[in-house]
Amino acid sequence: MCRWGMAVAVVAGALASPLAAQSPQANQFFQREQFLREDTRRQLDADMPTEQKTVATWGGYIIPQWQQYDDVRKQSNFRQIDLRLWGNVVVDEVHQFYARMKLIHTNFGPGDSPFGWNQDLEGPNLDQGFYELRLSKALKKYWGIDLPFDSRVTVGRQFVEFGNGLSLSTILDGGTFAVETGQWRATGLFATTVRSDENIDHSPLVADHMDRTFGGMQIDYLGLSGHQPFAYFLVQHDSTEEEPEDYRQEYDYDSNYFGFGSNGEVVQNVRYATEIVFQTGTSQRQNNLGKSPIAAFAFDQLFEYYIPVKHDPVLGVEYAVATGDADRTSATDTVAGNRSGRDNAFRSFGYINTGYSSAYEFTNLQFLRTGFRFKPMPDCPALAKLEIGSDLFWYWKQQIDGPVSDFRADGGGRELGTEVDIYANYRIFSDLAVMVRYGRFWTGEAYRDDEKRDYLYAGLIYSF
Repeated sequence: MCRWGMAVAVVAGALASPLAAQSPQANQFFQREQFLREDTRRQLDADMPTEQKTVATWGGYIIPQWQQYDDVRKQSNFRQIDLRLWGNVVVDEVHQFYARMKLIHTNFGPGDSPFGWNQDLEGPNLDQGFYELRLSKALKKYWGIDLPFDSRVTVGRQFVEFGNGLSLSTILDGGTFAVETGQWRATGLFATTVRSDENIDHSPLVADHMDRTFGGMQIDYLGLSGHQPFAYFLVQHDSTEEEPEDYRQEYDYDSNYFGFGSNGEVVQNVRYATEIVFQTGTSQRQNNLGKSPIAAFAFDQLFEYYIPVKHDPVLGVEYAVATGDADRTSATDTVAGNRSGRDNAFRSFGYINTGYSSAYEFTNLQFLRTGFRFKPMPDCPALAKLEIGSDLFWYWKQQIDGPVSDFRADGGGRELGTEVDIYANYRIFSDLAVMVRYGRFWTGEAYRDDEKRDYLYAGLIYSF
């Protein structure tokens, strides 16, 4: 069974580990791993069987990988083996049962772990597992009721994304429903976080767990040729309890997101993706000084030009910005967080690639990325599936007096630095692919020290 596409990018990810984020080094470690996990998640989810009759299928992935990166004044490395096993049952083209398990072993080099231990075994845990009912098909097949729209209900642990992913792009426990007509699609959500997932609040007493509830709705308009605009609202309520209990500080972070955007083609071969998010809600001030209203904003604009020649070259440019707060000490934590007035720092449960070596979280950050990728030898059968690419990033603070997720950026300037990422993806066989990535980040005027930070990744993925 061939389950790849351009699967190489998949490899990179799979670094889902229950490590507690208890230090600035750990925070950056988790942010980098989010980028890599997203590559894996996209590929594995793309492999899910869908439109089949009555059938049972199963398989798995083995993903060994190695990373080395510049930490605080030192170089660190770790190895990881990720095993995923999955099974899928579809009955009458109406009922789908899907489950995927993960088992991950992590081994740091001597003295390299930011967590106080060198080895960890996570799992076996449920990665995703859900039941989907194709409601319109069920009504027609079993009761002869022919609805003028398609509808589906999915219940269980599943990946959920609103818009292009700025507000929400993660695995949740709960339910979603989708109703689609010829010109409209409505998607609803009610779900909770996986409790063992790393929190977006890196304060030590809540960093390694969270208990949050989500509800929301997205509307997509499908009636425009070449364009698909969308709008959504998303409500998040925080019920996370600190461990152990902290009588000196509350940690509740309740947020609302109102997003708008569109995906499509500007002209032939030039594609775009746009998303704007307005955030409201309340956050806790540090030292239990009450709650602050949230007033934050994020924007992402991507253009890609698919050049119609045999090497499949793609040119890309992306600009993104997320607001920050000038009176915060920490960009991510309640402890040392907002001190007074409104909280203008954008914080979400979404995903955006901000670079592998710098590994910034998307708050008080703006960046410009240019990229290029192509297949260098499409006429050579052995190397036709080799893809090479590069991205160049420029970073700035959105709020010059506010912090970013890297605590070392305390020099007072706006310019954070630049980064170059180079990657190679190579699918050797239908069931084996390899990937190599290298990134170098140069600090800017926002840092007191002039540094160069390197990141190197190598891995492979074997499917069976």
